[in-house]
Amino acid sequence: MSAHRTPRTPPKALPAAVPVALLFALALVGVAVVSIRDLAVDQGWAGGTSWSRSLLEALDGLRASTGVVITSFVVAVVGALVVWLAVKPGRKTHLRGHTDADLWLSTNAVAALAQAAADRVAGVISVHARRTTTRRITVEVTTSQDEDTVAGRVRAAIDSQVDGLTNAAIRVRTKELPR
Repeated sequence: MSAHRTPRTPPKALPAAVPVALLFALALVGVAVVSIRDLAVDQGWAGGTSWSRSLLEALDGLRASTGVVITSFVVAVVGALVVWLAVKPGRKTHLRGHTDADLWLSTNAVAALAQAAADRVAGVISVHARRTTTRRITVEVTTSQDEDTVAGRVRAAIDSQVDGLTNAAIRVRTKELPR
């Protein structure tokens, strides 16, 4: 049996349903607080009237009207959206390394490596890694020399630094400062 084990799925961001689940959790805490308050009122531990009983009495006798139908439709759409968010997978956040080890790199880490390699090239004034996704990283270079010459040297430096780490495409854009 081989010691090398490839994971089935890459690291992913939190599912899209997490913020909605937090809102529901807060709403349930609110319902619990109202329930405890109503229990205290019903047991005579506190004065006042029961909020939930008052709400139910206000809703008693409610007939189907335009407002009720619209509210029901909105609740159904929100429910369908929540179900969709619950099954929607999280987006990939890391790139698979091209090594035998179980190596996953964040796109920002690969962009930082590419930026550092490009920054060490002669003639480069500034470097910024932009638009980092799991498929493409764009490195923008400002130079005081010929764009094509510097772009070739930057490409070689990036390839030597990031070679074999990932299969993300790294684009180099150069801009020559006017003299």
